[in-house]
Amino acid sequence: MKGGWQIVTAFPHNVQVPPSQFSRRQHAKRVCEIMTVDCLAKISLLTLLVSGIAGCGQALPPELKADPSTVAAIRTKLAEGVTASDDSSSESAQPTGFATLRGKITLVGDAPAPAQLQITKDQDVCAPGGKTVYSNSLVVDAATKGIKNFLIYADKVPEDWVHDSAKPGNTDEVIFDQKECIFLTHVVAIQTTQKLKVLNSDPVGHNLMVGSFNQTIPSGGNAIYQPNKEQRNPLKASCAVHPWMEAWFINRDNAYFAVTAEDGSFEIANLPAGVPVEFRAWHEKLAGNISLELNGQQTTWSKGKFTLTLEPDGTVELNAGIDGSQFQ
Repeated sequence: MKGGWQIVTAFPHNVQVPPSQFSRRQHAKRVCEIMTVDCLAKISLLTLLVSGIAGCGQALPPELKADPSTVAAIRTKLAEGVTASDDSSSESAQPTGFATLRGKITLVGDAPAPAQLQITKDQDVCAPGGKTVYSNSLVVDAATKGIKNFLIYADKVPEDWVHDSAKPGNTDEVIFDQKECIFLTHVVAIQTTQKLKVLNSDPVGHNLMVGSFNQTIPSGGNAIYQPNKEQRNPLKASCAVHPWMEAWFINRDNAYFAVTAEDGSFEIANLPAGVPVEFRAWHEKLAGNISLELNGQQTTWSKGKFTLTLEPDGTVELNAGIDGSQFQ
């Protein structure tokens, strides 16, 4: 109570009401009137501000009205566009035939000197006559400068793109032998449905370790290596008895792979044509990107990857020269 007037503070503005002159109903009516004036003032101020922002004091444009026929036409066009987009995205590219990729990989310049292997056991068998044994991790043909044991394979090929001749299901047996404590096949590429018969032509026992496979093979004995899944990268194979022995294995579902011969040549037949196919080139002495001269042009295979779109019933020649300084 202040000077006989009651201060009402339940509203945005203090409303002073003399209790002796106003009934409760009159009191409420008076408060509503004051609040209404207050609200109208605020609304008027907001309207002025919006008008100033929208037109800097100019009148607002008249209300826009949409033409029903125009709206209907736009809706129809939008519906047609969405339908066409959905249909086109659902239709994936399909091969238009099959083609062949062949070529040769050669060394440019000089090859690094091969490393001498340290024969620490069974020297009479593994280094007969005391001969020096060198690593065969990089084998270059002296006459043609072709690089042996270069692996080329198609990657991520959908199963329905694969030609019948390259589909999974091949059960041909592959022979893998060892002589004078060296794996005679340095890079092994087989399909996951094939069996690898491991022989031992040495008079001493060997042990083959690759992935989860670990088996001792006595002199004259054999064992069966059966891949259980596809590999995107080669696995290193070794012998626990003779640790300098090394080879590389890769198992693929389809038959789109090749290992270069002594002259560096290779061929992969019946590849899907008319669609982009990604390939991978791998060599144990190359790491990361491969710089090369491809059909006379300098290029780089990022992490050994390159993509080709082959013409149906055609043959693509891929001749690559790689500088010897890249082999480490």
